[in-house]
Amino acid sequence: MFILSVVGIISLAFGISLLLVPDFVRECSRKMDKVLVVLDEKISDYRVSIGIVSLAVGIAALFLVYYLKAKYGV
Repeated sequence: MFILSVVGIISLAFGISLLLVPDFVRECSRKMDKVLVVLDEKISDYRVSIGIVSLAVGIAALFLVYYLKAKYGV
């Protein structure tokens, strides 16, 4: 349950940041170019789509956590 909550929160944060502050995401990507894969070119083309999908995944994950806690008390 905890991991699903964390995934939901991270996905929401990533989706919101892609939609509202894309320059921040580009700056973080440039700083981490040597550590991670170069995502700037890949993400910038599909920024809105990836942001909306990330928001949907985050909302679905958090709803699932809420539903399981409410229904089964897990």
